[in-house]
Amino acid sequence: MRISVIDEKTLKEIDSRKKAVWALLTRFSFALADGMRWMPAVARGLFEAELERLNSEGQRLISSLLKGDVKCFPGREAG
Repeated sequence: MRISVIDEKTLKEIDSRKKAVWALLTRFSFALADGMRWMPAVARGLFEAELERLNSEGQRLISSLLKGDVKCFPGREAG
């Protein structure tokens, strides 16, 4: 059983962002061995730009949950 203060739709959005990072890495790199990948230098800039976009989307999603107030989650203190 899992209990969450976040609704199911938002949890799915967060999970899709986490999975998108791995999908992005597999598109921009080549597998060498288990847990090892190689990325061509020309792909690095594009990868980093897309990673930054995904990160910004995730931060906006989390920020919208918090509504700018970290105190709304138990155990979190501002400052």
